[in-house]
Amino acid sequence: MRWITSWLRREREDDELAEELRSHLAIEARQRVEAGEDPAEAARAARRLFGSPAFIQETTRETWGWSKLEQLTDDLRFGLRMLRKTPAWTAVICATLALGIGWSTAIFSVAYGVLLAPLPYPRPSQLMALWPSAPKYGYPRFNVSAALWMHWKRRSRLFEGIALTRPIANFNLTGDGPPERLEGARTTADLPQVLSVTRGWRFSATVCGSAGSEATRPSSAVRSH
Repeated sequence: MRWITSWLRREREDDELAEELRSHLAIEARQRVEAGEDPAEAARAARRLFGSPAFIQETTRETWGWSKLEQLTDDLRFGLRMLRKTPAWTAVICATLALGIGWSTAIFSVAYGVLLAPLPYPRPSQLMALWPSAPKYGYPRFNVSAALWMHWKRRSRLFEGIALTRPIANFNLTGDGPPERLEGARTTADLPQVLSVTRGWRFSATVCGSAGSEATRPSSAVRSH
């Protein structure tokens, strides 16, 4: 706040600085005149002693931190004057900036949603994807079998829960209304618990392990949502 106040009062402080320099020159010249020198020669000697008043003022402004800000404002004024003189070039520059900002915003939004945004689950940093691999035999990654998943669940001491899922699957939704073809995922019953999902229909091992009519009971609820 003090710096802003000083900037607003810079003209008065410049005048005070110039007056102080003139007073020092006058004092030095008067002392030389009293010592017997010619007044004109005494004034020139005082200026040689102190140096250029303009240089002293410029150096003092740099110490105060005003020169860079003054240069910035001068550059802005010059740029605005040049833009006013060439309206066609100004329109091209504004359009280029607008397109660049728009593209940058769109790319960042997509990158944030795909790469940076946390998963929409509680404690997303604790979620991990597991899969077996055999790079020695040319299989860097392959699907987890049900037997391996059950083995992991029995022997693992590092995870609170392990769910098995395959993200792409097609289903026929039957029940109330015409049948529909849906895209979904094949998963084990404990996936909502692993993801800490508390809303929506909860799977149970009985329903997932059964077939026929029991597997189609929630179809009306799924259709309504």
